[in-house]
Amino acid sequence: MGITQAKFLSLPLSAGYLRSAFVMAPHVAGPLLQFPIDVYLRMRQDEEKGNVILSPWYLACALVIMYHGASGETRRQIANVIHTDDDGSIVHILDNHASRMFCRDYRKTHHTHSGLTVTAHSGLYYDSRVKLSGYFLEPLSSIDVSVQKRDFARSPSQCRLALNGLVRALSGFTFDEDVFGGDCIDADAMLVLASVFSFGSRWFSVGNAHRSTGPFHDESAEATAVAEVVPTVCLTGNFRVGEFADFEGFNATVLEIPYQDPRRSLAIFLPAPTSSLVALEKKLTAAKILTCLRRLEHNKLVEVILPRVTVHCVTDLKRHLQRLGAVSVFSNTSDLSSVGPLRGLRVSAAKHVAVFRVGHRGAKTAEAQEAAENVVKAFAGAPVKTVTVDRPFLFLVVSRNPDTVLLLGSITHVH
Repeated sequence: MGITQAKFLSLPLSAGYLRSAFVMAPHVAGPLLQFPIDVYLRMRQDEEKGNVILSPWYLACALVIMYHGASGETRRQIANVIHTDDDGSIVHILDNHASRMFCRDYRKTHHTHSGLTVTAHSGLYYDSRVKLSGYFLEPLSSIDVSVQKRDFARSPSQCRLALNGLVRALSGFTFDEDVFGGDCIDADAMLVLASVFSFGSRWFSVGNAHRSTGPFHDESAEATAVAEVVPTVCLTGNFRVGEFADFEGFNATVLEIPYQDPRRSLAIFLPAPTSSLVALEKKLTAAKILTCLRRLEHNKLVEVILPRVTVHCVTDLKRHLQRLGAVSVFSNTSDLSSVGPLRGLRVSAAKHVAVFRVGHRGAKTAEAQEAAENVVKAFAGAPVKTVTVDRPFLFLVVSRNPDTVLLLGSITHVH
């Protein structure tokens, strides 16, 4: 595709959000990125080469809610898992972070402004036997968790049916199986955490993306197998990009593609042809991701071809948190005395659902038209760097002001 044919063009360089580096302070990066990476890597080990996706923000919210309600050893275990000091400060840090995000974006469960199509829900469901303390509820106002009473003791099946229906509806009916089974919600259930985050967006472009088909090498296929032909989209623009050759074992091309709302973008970590997603994951840390994002530069026109796909994934937090060391909060030894005075109070289940859509639609605004004209003029006749995402890759959906990772995942096969 030549420059004059390109429909997808980046933000004007005068726009501030994507010119600035993506930055997270260490005391925030622990719970908001390193902890989700830990869960992601556990899931990758268990999912038998399947697609994995989760929302770091909603995972962090769930854990900080647990931490805020816990005391003693239960609290210490959670603090260790989310990489934070056990001094209570993370509750106020996250609450302040949330107030900067949600006061303008995510107060409604479903919204479609600025080219975004987002569904966001975080719920804490407690049995009627539990009397929640005011201390527990007050700092959670900005996190916007929906706190609802249920009668698990007398109507476990009905409660389970209703919650499964809610989660499936919020996720756009992208899967058929129940999220909560009978082993999760029964007559002994006390506290249940459920969250859903579904994300799709128009790109910052004029018109729609060029749609086609192209090869994708499934992770589970043999090395000599013929690549599967999958739907693709082609985007061209002055994207932020970086090449990392053996960066402490991290061998990948990283690029950032803006959405219509300039505060949101898709960051792709594509392993080099001589490397693999598994090799990249062995060196994956929050610090390495942040370093790569900080080093990206606008220096050339980039054409990227990537799969057009919808991925969804259910994260069983109870399963993975116990493996990471947060055991007490789910057991009879749980100390959740800050939630309420009921003895033996524990978290019975915690599930998270994430959905991500790679679409082809672009923006249709005057600003996008002007940006398109400016980029064409600036790069007329210049060479174009082509990046073909035809093999398993890691990706993040990031948001700025405040800098937050909304989604973290990998695509290893396309159906």
